[in-house]
Amino acid sequence: MDVGHADDFAEFFPFVQKSPRLERLKLHRTNFTEAQFAQILATLPNLKVLEIKPSGNTPGQNWSHTSLKLIAQHPNIDILRLIQKDALPLPWAGGLEHLVAAKNLKTFSFPNAGYEIKGIEDRMVTPEDLAKLQAARPDLKINPPGKPADHYAHTNPAPYDWEIGPR
Repeated sequence: MDVGHADDFAEFFPFVQKSPRLERLKLHRTNFTEAQFAQILATLPNLKVLEIKPSGNTPGQNWSHTSLKLIAQHPNIDILRLIQKDALPLPWAGGLEHLVAAKNLKTFSFPNAGYEIKGIEDRMVTPEDLAKLQAARPDLKINPPGKPADHYAHTNPAPYDWEIGPR
């Protein structure tokens, strides 16, 4: 399910509650809080693909690096894509380290467009942090460093069978 302008939790959540078999969720321009994301994920035990374009990234409030702990707690998410042009802060401590425990996660794609945009170096994923994640999870396919997430999504789309939907 692809939701544009996912900003009204009171309207969105009742639908999610009636859709526990949902396997794929893409939220554009969402400003849901971390607590609301926790509710959504708890309601969708079959969710396999989660794509998020957050409107903000205030740790502990909107989706942020601290929210990655929710992915580690989910039993079935195997693809996580954080999608937007700009880079999100994704530090190891309190962030990327949570993906080590996300044993079902197979693919992680994130914005890393800092090589094109000057002045946001503090928001880029460091090579050292990526090396830690890759060493801890050699099986995890990580968005190639230096490639923006939108480029990766277009060149490596998720498998889709037009007869039955996402695989």
